[in-house]
Amino acid sequence: MRTRSVRIYSKKVLCVLTAIVMLAVILVPSLPANAITTKTKECIELYYGGTISRSVNTSQLQYNLATKTLTLKGGNYHCFESCFLSSNVKGLRIYLEKDVTIYDGYLSLSGDTTITGPGKLTIVPSSEYTVLPMAIGVDPGCKLTIEYANVDVSASSYLSEIFGSRAILGGIDSQLIVRDSNLHAKGEQGAISNFRRGILLSFCNVTYPSVVKKMNGSYYESNGKKLAKEITIKSLTKINEVRKR
Repeated sequence: MRTRSVRIYSKKVLCVLTAIVMLAVILVPSLPANAITTKTKECIELYYGGTISRSVNTSQLQYNLATKTLTLKGGNYHCFESCFLSSNVKGLRIYLEKDVTIYDGYLSLSGDTTITGPGKLTIVPSSEYTVLPMAIGVDPGCKLTIEYANVDVSASSYLSEIFGSRAILGGIDSQLIVRDSNLHAKGEQGAISNFRRGILLSFCNVTYPSVVKKMNGSYYESNGKKLAKEITIKSLTKINEVRKR
């Protein structure tokens, strides 16, 4: 009788333990993302240069890990409809030492980023048949600052109704700051859009179109119904003074 009761007790314990394990298996995947903390290593991936997570210095670029400054030393880059630069570095500073032209490539920014320097950044499709849905993409919650810089970016209009065509595209709760800079953006479905945390201009103004409406973090045409396809922002200081900073 004692042996039988022990066996029954053992089976009950086994059933309870099995139920607990099954419940854990069910519940763990449904936990919120912030319940399991995983530290993502900050790095930059370049079409030319591979993955960078430490200080490097080449003929094309220099990255200072301590200051999180990526210096582009100038030149032309052909990316064949691929990402030129992808970064999750929080506080990245892209310094344009000389003029940089990116053909058929785009920037993907997953952390607060500043573009600055005396050089000019140009992103442009190499032909009318290039598929380039965006020139600069900013992830949700991130801030892009264009400061004392010259930036001219275009997305492709080819098959834009399928792939889209936004020159500078923000994510949810993203922000764009343009400070004392020249910026030209062109996209068939929108030049600058979706910066819901705001577009702030400092020491510069929109000069084209002459009448434009800023709503919901986007620039619209004067009627406020369609996104503006082209936006030109000019610095209020002399261009030569801006380029020397």
